[in-house]
Amino acid sequence: MTSIPSELRDLAKTATVLQVGSDWSLADYPEFHTIEDVFLTLEHESDPERALERLETTAIDCVVTDHELPKMDGLDLLTAIRSQYPALPIVLFPENGSEELASEAIASGVTGYVPRTSPDAGQQLVEQIAQATASYEHHQLTHQLDQNSAGVLEQLSDGIIVLDTEWTITYANEGAQKFFQRPPADLIGHTLQELTPAISTTSFYDHYHDVLDTGGSRRIEEYYEPQDRWYAEYIYPTDNGLTVVFRDITAQKERERELEETTAQLHALLDNVEAAVWIRDPDSRFVLLNQEYRTRYGISREQPVVGHPPETVVSDAIAAEIRARDQDVLERESSLTFEEKRLTTAGYQTYLTRITPLFDETGTVSATCGVSSEITTQKQTKQHLDVLNRILRHNLRNDMQIVHGYATELVTELDGPTQKLAEQIQDQSTELIDLANDAGMVNQLLSQPLDLQSLSLPAVLSTVVSNLRSEYPDAIITVDVPSTAIVAADRRLLTLVLENVLENGIEHTTSHPPQVHITTTKHTPNSRIELIVTDNGPGIPTHERTAVLDGTVSATTHSSGLGLWLIKWGIDRLGGTFTIEQCDDPGCGTRVRIRLRTELEQE
Repeated sequence: MTSIPSELRDLAKTATVLQVGSDWSLADYPEFHTIEDVFLTLEHESDPERALERLETTAIDCVVTDHELPKMDGLDLLTAIRSQYPALPIVLFPENGSEELASEAIASGVTGYVPRTSPDAGQQLVEQIAQATASYEHHQLTHQLDQNSAGVLEQLSDGIIVLDTEWTITYANEGAQKFFQRPPADLIGHTLQELTPAISTTSFYDHYHDVLDTGGSRRIEEYYEPQDRWYAEYIYPTDNGLTVVFRDITAQKERERELEETTAQLHALLDNVEAAVWIRDPDSRFVLLNQEYRTRYGISREQPVVGHPPETVVSDAIAAEIRARDQDVLERESSLTFEEKRLTTAGYQTYLTRITPLFDETGTVSATCGVSSEITTQKQTKQHLDVLNRILRHNLRNDMQIVHGYATELVTELDGPTQKLAEQIQDQSTELIDLANDAGMVNQLLSQPLDLQSLSLPAVLSTVVSNLRSEYPDAIITVDVPSTAIVAADRRLLTLVLENVLENGIEHTTSHPPQVHITTTKHTPNSRIELIVTDNGPGIPTHERTAVLDGTVSATTHSSGLGLWLIKWGIDRLGGTFTIEQCDDPGCGTRVRIRLRTELEQE
């Protein structure tokens, strides 16, 4: 009985291999891409001391280590592991092997030895890991069974049968009943072919023969068509036949299929994102990256990257930057945002990049996630606008002030038709100077950081109305706003917006006296407050309303000044909405509706 392997651990879990070393990855080898999803889970530690700590907290089935390590070499690590875990499989996987090193490793009790320079190093390593993990599980159960074989076997939920060389069942536990649909006692003495005739035509039967012929243990996952189920089996040779431990993993396979579909959908989604997206582990090894990242750095779709350090993917200089920024994020446990320039086939491009730490369930940073968007066009456009804005605000304004001064002198010296022309020049230059001043104010208030506060709307309106009454004494401005009305806004920006809304109604009316009325709709807590401003002017031309509300500028849709644009941009920055309507009521020209937030955290 002691030949039955340990299934005290979950059979649905794969063998866990701990890789120790930093200049290589098991995922570098194509053989691992074909089998890692079948029975290997790869863990990694670059520091051997951390590897020893990992063994205390994680169930590891095999250790694969380099020889050249920081603080100690591979043989020292082997000795340290053997002192605490005498049976744990350890495979030495040095970059530069030698007969002397192999001899020392064997003398120290190494389980396997494969130089990385071997032509078929990957295949050799896969075979040694598979054989070592199977033997390790066998060893673990042997110890358990020597203590209490019957108790161990009957505690297992997995099915267990023992076959002799004639394929007759000599033992079956309670877990075998579900597969055979018979009590265990009814199975004893019957051949496998008698109980399940269809099994002799399946791959399961082939595996049983192979294990019986070769004497090596084997783990398989196969689909059993007669029952439309998936099974995981551990097949072990015994002195008189085979021991088979099996479990129904159909639900697991279904979850894997769903996960594969979800993963495929995620990759398809990420590959269609214009930004570069990636995830790297604490050692800066890639966990995930999308097609845009590959394109940016000239990485072919076929090149394996997952599990690789940046030095194997990009230049050493860029790899050093990657490691430094990842380390910065890991140490401070907060996001890092920066701009960077990269030389591409289209010339130097500017990217806005944000790297964010990812935390596991214990609150420990387990990875970094990055998103990088190309902003070259935006940067160039902003630069162009800054230059044009400077020219408008400084050069044009200064020149127009000179023109305005000359026009003022001409008005005093001329009379008749020529005086009228001078007055027109004076008026136009005044408008252009005001436009330049408005542009400067807009640039300043729309670019500076917001100081959002809970503000009394009546108090802000009181200041605005008081200033406008001083400037336009004939205007009739009425305010019907509750004294308790509160808005969440930046005081300076809200004041500028309200000044422009009210002044627009006063300046552009042909009626006398100009009239502007301000009121609000009823609002409840957590709602937005709506401010309504009406005037008695002729209304705003359709093309100007369309240009501002739709955010479009063309030969047919444009606004003649900055006032409406300033209102729209300001309300947008405050998180509000803005509409302009033509009034049908007598004496009403334009109705402006502004919806503002009432709470700072409100969405």
